[in-house]
Amino acid sequence: LILRALEIKTNAVLVIGEPLSGKSTLAADLYRKAPKSSIGVFLGTDSYSRSKEYIQLTIAEQISWITGGEPLSAGTVGESDYRRVVFSLQKHSRRQKITWIIDGLTIGGTDTRLLEEIISIFPLGFREFDFIFTAEDDITKQLNGCHRPPKLVELISVSPDEARAYFSDILKEDADINEVRAMCSGVIGHMAMIRVLL
Repeated sequence: LILRALEIKTNAVLVIGEPLSGKSTLAADLYRKAPKSSIGVFLGTDSYSRSKEYIQLTIAEQISWITGGEPLSAGTVGESDYRRVVFSLQKHSRRQKITWIIDGLTIGGTDTRLLEEIISIFPLGFREFDFIFTAEDDITKQLNGCHRPPKLVELISVSPDEARAYFSDILKEDADINEVRAMCSGVIGHMAMIRVLL
């Protein structure tokens, strides 16, 4: 659904879901499938991983590998250096489409100003790039710099059949599986924790 939306409808997709619904796993899987044509930004909850300097350095390092096949020579990246490497990626993307995968954007618990500062790091207006964002909240308004409005994709809960397949080797009774699924509201991360406990 995400890849089809990027091909046909938009150049930005926003995946939302509650904590432990599988957003980060989805983002990591998409990144692992195309490391040479993707920029991966996985934001933690600590202030260091959400700092502008760290994010820009992480992105610049990946761009250096994609465009030149070598590590970044500098230990820090200033504003002008960052703009320069992003423009080099824009040129590179004429030969190979680049998808930016940004995981962990959220309004809850984050200063709105900080969220806007983080979003400003990404070259949303560049037509050459696709973007996949994950968040716990609908941050469509904050992503208004995108070339085209982002398509909203909500992660749905695990179906009863999926829950049965997931627990079939541990729980034999459908009633037990349905009870666990209901207790977890169908959220895969919660079900994974229950599975480990079982």
